[in-house]
Amino acid sequence: NGLESSSTAARLPWLVQAVETYRGPLLPRFDHGWVEPARRGAAERFLQATEQLTAQLGQTGEHDRAVTYARRAVEMNARSEDAHCLLLRVLVRANRLPEMRQRYRELERMLEDNYGSVPSAATRLFEDAARRGEGGTTILPAARSQQTGSDTVSGKTSPPSGTVTFLATDIEGSTALLHRVGNAAYETVRERHHALLRQEFQTHGGYEFKEVGDGFWVAFENPREALHCAIACQRALATEPWSDATGRIAVRMAVHVAAVEEKEGDYRGLGVHEASRQMSAAHGGQILLSEAATILLRRERLSDIEFKDLGMFRLRDAPAPEHLFQAIYPGMPTREFADPNAPHPCMPNIPVPMTRFVGREAEQERLAQLLLEPGTRLVTLTGMGGAGKTRLVIEVARRLVGHFAGAAWFVPLADLSDARRIAENILTGLCIPPSPDEEAMDNVVRRLSAQPSLLVLDNFEQLVEDGALLVHELLERVPTLTCLVTSRQLLGISAEREFEVLCLPTPKAGIREAEQVGGNVSVQLFVDRAQRRRPDFQLTRSNAAAIAELCERLEGVPLSIELAAAWVKMLAPAQLLTQLKNILRSNERDVPERHRSLNAVMDGSYRLLSLEQQKNFARLSVFRGGWTVEAAAEICEDPSALYSLAQLRDSSLILAEENETDGTRYRMLETLREYAEERLGEQQQEEAARRRHHDFFVRLAHTADTELKGEDQAAWCRKLDAEFPNLQTAMAYSDDHGRLQVASDLQRYWIIHGHLNEGRELLEGVLSRGGDAIPAALYARAVNTAGVLAWSAGDFAVARVHLDTGLQLCRETGNRRGTALALNNRANLASQQGNFVDAQKYYEESLSLWKEMGEIAPIAITLSNLGGVVSEQGDHESAQGYLMESLRAQESLGDHFLRANTLQNIGDIKMECGDFPASVMYLSECLKIRLNLYDMKGAAMVVRILASVFYSTKNLAESVVLFAITESLLTSSQVTLLPSQVTKDEKVLSSIFDMLSWDAYNDAWSHGSNMPLDQLEKYVTMITTSSKLNSTVPSLLESTARKGDRT
Repeated sequence: NGLESSSTAARLPWLVQAVETYRGPLLPRFDHGWVEPARRGAAERFLQATEQLTAQLGQTGEHDRAVTYARRAVEMNARSEDAHCLLLRVLVRANRLPEMRQRYRELERMLEDNYGSVPSAATRLFEDAARRGEGGTTILPAARSQQTGSDTVSGKTSPPSGTVTFLATDIEGSTALLHRVGNAAYETVRERHHALLRQEFQTHGGYEFKEVGDGFWVAFENPREALHCAIACQRALATEPWSDATGRIAVRMAVHVAAVEEKEGDYRGLGVHEASRQMSAAHGGQILLSEAATILLRRERLSDIEFKDLGMFRLRDAPAPEHLFQAIYPGMPTREFADPNAPHPCMPNIPVPMTRFVGREAEQERLAQLLLEPGTRLVTLTGMGGAGKTRLVIEVARRLVGHFAGAAWFVPLADLSDARRIAENILTGLCIPPSPDEEAMDNVVRRLSAQPSLLVLDNFEQLVEDGALLVHELLERVPTLTCLVTSRQLLGISAEREFEVLCLPTPKAGIREAEQVGGNVSVQLFVDRAQRRRPDFQLTRSNAAAIAELCERLEGVPLSIELAAAWVKMLAPAQLLTQLKNILRSNERDVPERHRSLNAVMDGSYRLLSLEQQKNFARLSVFRGGWTVEAAAEICEDPSALYSLAQLRDSSLILAEENETDGTRYRMLETLREYAEERLGEQQQEEAARRRHHDFFVRLAHTADTELKGEDQAAWCRKLDAEFPNLQTAMAYSDDHGRLQVASDLQRYWIIHGHLNEGRELLEGVLSRGGDAIPAALYARAVNTAGVLAWSAGDFAVARVHLDTGLQLCRETGNRRGTALALNNRANLASQQGNFVDAQKYYEESLSLWKEMGEIAPIAITLSNLGGVVSEQGDHESAQGYLMESLRAQESLGDHFLRANTLQNIGDIKMECGDFPASVMYLSECLKIRLNLYDMKGAAMVVRILASVFYSTKNLAESVVLFAITESLLTSSQVTLLPSQVTKDEKVLSSIFDMLSWDAYNDAWSHGSNMPLDQLEKYVTMITTSSKLNSTVPSLLESTARKGDRT
């Protein structure tokens, strides 16, 4: 729909993509209740796209391509008369009458065989066209897919009487069109317009009683048929391939119900005049409805049609305002129109913006709905300075002017510092002079009480302390008043409902192509404002990456984006990136001083804080990626941190976001954080705040080392994800001793969540400098951790050096626990390299030491690993014994990561033994744990084994899907398979390719590659319950899984 105003050349590739994306009925094997409406909707959208595409191709003379796409529509919807009708129309335009006649006979047979019916009256017009042989000059019927019912109704030959529904139509701008194209061309357009509309009048049972100029008057027995007819007319007009010279013909329409007198086929009464005035108020392409018609239509419960309330309007010569509505229906080319061509009963003073409003469609809708909810009296828009609060309220207020019958007023308060003068400013906004005989507040109350009103109070933050109670009084004294306020602080009164205005979304990291970022709202705003300075400025392949990064660096703050865009006459987007601190200011004379630079905006917010709030705001700048209440209490040395955070949140200086792990986390935009960091330096508190931050997160990492081995490890993984930027900051601040301690404490986290490279770089950077000043036990632990991370990343040579060094150091210092750990990890490496004999020897020595020390958790880990390596040597029975013993030992531990590894090993053994149902059972439970831990590397390995199971049981498409998912997971976790594993997978996929069609293989791979992570578990459950897992094909895999070795 967004391309409706674009050129034919611009629309064509999008239509082609839309049509070719459709591959037939949606989920054909599913019969759930929700599927059928979705399936029907997808088919209808496909057919609409095909109609538009074939019309465009016919307009450019590409009839062969149009016929090809129309034939495909019939293939995809063989039992749809609409699809057949589309093909017939395209064939007539291409002057292929013999094929058209043949296709028409096929349609007749299809309808007879499947429905016992004949073609509709509209479709039978094609038979007439074929008989006349007029080819491309034939007046063609509009597509039946654009009609609202499957059965046609013949036009009425007798007029309805009594209470009648009128449909009035008129071509918008017909006189201008006549002057532009001349009499002959205009007459051709007019005849085509008449043919299209009259066909729909006949189809929907309308009685045409008058033709006036370029429009019609049609009577119906009920408003349902009138509205369906109007919609069908608009759709027919929208899909008609009008010539480039005339452009699309826009017709305004109105539907009205009234009691009238019928006489000799014509109508008399006030209702006729009301319908005429309503039609005159409509815009081209719009269907307006009277209140009487809307009330009756809402009783019909039309599920796919909505009625947008446009508000009250004074129609020409009408004694009282009329309540108008707009029909919203599927496939509507344009949903948004300007206000109807009629004045509001009151004259609002909402400002007319000087620039285009970009984005925030969802916010406009939500805010408008909130304001119209019963009981809503006061809505306060909060957000940091420059977030776009004022502009958003202006757009919404303009949108709601009709609902409040024009009684909507805008009162700017930015320059006011004395709350006692608020009432005077409101009078100014109402265009009412002050009265010497009446208090300003009483005057405001009297004026606003005359009708339901919307009062916008803009920039209230500096008046909150004394002005909030005035707003409360106003709401109490004027029960029909709704207040809309913008403020960086909440007013804090009982009627208040907050609407937080966040910054605009920015392009996702890594997405930098012009085609990808062009739809982003921040980029659109930058380009729009840049074109005000340079009309020839465009988003191009060469500047797209710089513009996207610029918007990302500016965090989607509208004011920042506008300030930066103003410099495009002087600097290219790439140059703007290097000058950000210097360009975020404006010299435009009509820009308020408070908005001439971003620093001025933040200074204003900072000055409104108390001294204690200023201190806490500055201290919070040491956090990266957000913080919890507990962290804030320690860093700010403030036991009542929750209260302080609430004040800063109400001042729009920090954001509060709920999550599953910490309940609520807080964060600052980077722009505000840098500003707060400057204030921290001025307060000479930076070093102390950074030390407290460091100590807090070092303790958190140490606690995590234990918690990641217990029942709450999934929650702790998520917690560490959230705190990872803070942990990085703490390690950067720390000395070598502290870095090794934190990095070693995070060993399991590095592995589970795939931060292998970062962990390795940190550890190896410190270890390369020597460890003379580091305790031997810590150095040995760090070397061992570095070896584990290298092994996990597939760097076996480096891993062996580190692990051998750690093992030797532990033996030399008599560190039995460290020795047992090092032996286990050395065994993991040997197993990974296929040296199973050495691996078993290391595991057994490690197990012996753990049993001597009586530590249950390490015993369970080593038993699980030992089972895996024994299985690799072909002793599956002994392997299962070790693994089951490990599971029993784990019952008291709650270590989900260990359990997942053990289940994976058991599942792999069951697969190798041919017990596929049991294999899938163990692997499915393992996958659930991996996903809950967000262990993408582990999940990839489990899915890889499942892919082999489904291959071995002849479930080939499912196997391809699972292999594709494996590749995606491996990529996201920065893990590569061993060459031997890659070779095995390629053999399997090559075998599947020989057995599946190209389309089936490609579709399966695409399905797996694009599957969202949150759908993976559900998909595996579905295929394991619906697939047969008993039959087998000759296996190309002896073992496809990297064993679930544990550290």
